[in-house]
Amino acid sequence: MTEVPDGEGMTQALARTVEKARGKLGEEEGAKLAAVMRALCLDLTDIGAKYYVVFDESGAAGFSTEDPGTSQMLTITTTAVVFHKMATGESNPAMEFAMRKVKMSGVPVPKLARVGGNLIDTLFECYRSSI
Repeated sequence: MTEVPDGEGMTQALARTVEKARGKLGEEEGAKLAAVMRALCLDLTDIGAKYYVVFDESGAAGFSTEDPGTSQMLTITTTAVVFHKMATGESNPAMEFAMRKVKMSGVPVPKLARVGGNLIDTLFECYRSSI
């Protein structure tokens, strides 16, 4: 297993992840995501940190550690260890979700699935190249 980044290391890795994912997803995909959610919050409870990917209608996406204050937000709650294992392919996201090690709230999953397409896969891929 590759080492799980600490708090500051995770912040840096996720900032690079979002930058890379923005290029891979493109503005059209970003605009579709913005229609469903204005932000994605990754709440890593074991390191006490929340990270945000903020979407706007133009298709732009940005990284922030500050709450954007939107009600249209998908929150994914897990630990840094579980997130890292899922993103690096060391564990199965569906199994982690089924075992309640990952919780999602705020945006109905079926609604997200219609437009989210490859968002999570892209984030995981970009995370692997950012750590």
